[in-house]
Amino acid sequence: MYKQLPPPKWNGSKWVLSVMVDRQRKQFTSKTPKTAGKREVIDRALAWLDSLDGDKSAVFVSEAWRLFLDDYVKRKGENEQVIQLRSLGALYVLPALGDVKCGKVTIEMLQAVLNDARPHRRDKKKLSKKYLSNIKGAITTFCRWGTPRGYFKTDMSPMLYVPKSAETIGRTILQISDIEKLFKHRLGYWYERALLLEVLTGLRPGEVLGLKIEDYKDGIIFVRRSINARKKVTAGKNK
Repeated sequence: MYKQLPPPKWNGSKWVLSVMVDRQRKQFTSKTPKTAGKREVIDRALAWLDSLDGDKSAVFVSEAWRLFLDDYVKRKGENEQVIQLRSLGALYVLPALGDVKCGKVTIEMLQAVLNDARPHRRDKKKLSKKYLSNIKGAITTFCRWGTPRGYFKTDMSPMLYVPKSAETIGRTILQISDIEKLFKHRLGYWYERALLLEVLTGLRPGEVLGLKIEDYKDGIIFVRRSINARKKVTAGKNK
């Protein structure tokens, strides 16, 4: 396949390079000024052309991650998992590895993403062990997707680990005395009955919010749906 590229153009805020091959158009951009940004969009375009030739190891991680998410959505839909993958990728994976070609990625680079991960919220000093496990899970899923497709030479995911220094942040369990306060000192807010129902039954917040009048019949409450933090109605976490 030809590698003759049109010259990138600076539009005042970023470099833009548009390439069309077999009626398939791809646009590459970079906000890096001067020659460095120009070289960046050219390298990305050449890597994309290489991927069309079958050399997927030349594709940048940022492009492979985008294709990975697109494929995930096609297979499983726009669910909570893909939202988490998109977020973890944007916060941790892509800033560290986005401009690295897949064939150049090593286990040390992937492990460094976990070792160097820091909170993005000012009120948090460290990431919990669970959150680091989520980052590890995102990288693992990406590797398992990319390896059989030729982006990575070997599956490096089994060799990743969560740093031992990661903290396990516990939660304060609701005590009997706290439950008594909920029932004895009600303030009349509309959500109090929903909260009491949640405490007594163990229903998740989204399941309580998803209840309808027709879900109650003959003394039985049927949990048929849940509403998540994005106000999307789902089937619930499990049956």
